[in-house]
Amino acid sequence: MKYLLILTILAFVAAFIYVRVRPYLATARRVLGFVRDARNLAAGAPPRRASRAGETLVRCSTCGTWLPASRAVSRHNPAVVYCSHACLERAAAAREPRRKSAS
Repeated sequence: MKYLLILTILAFVAAFIYVRVRPYLATARRVLGFVRDARNLAAGAPPRRASRAGETLVRCSTCGTWLPASRAVSRHNPAVVYCSHACLERAAAAREPRRKSAS
């Protein structure tokens, strides 16, 4: 019974500390996200786009992953979309006829 009381007190103390520190954690997460985005832009990577609520989801033609339409990659036909350039290249390689090796 004594251990249960001590555990309960420790749980309340931990919850109190978490509630008091939570705004600082959220600020740190935003700052670190900004730093990560700045480093990605400096490295030449395209900026991340946050998906909007209610945005249409589309399915990758190669791997079947669902993603927001704003993040989809398409070539000539907007009805055929891919989740990444790697999936687009994989689909292009699968469409190419395979050559028989000379024996």
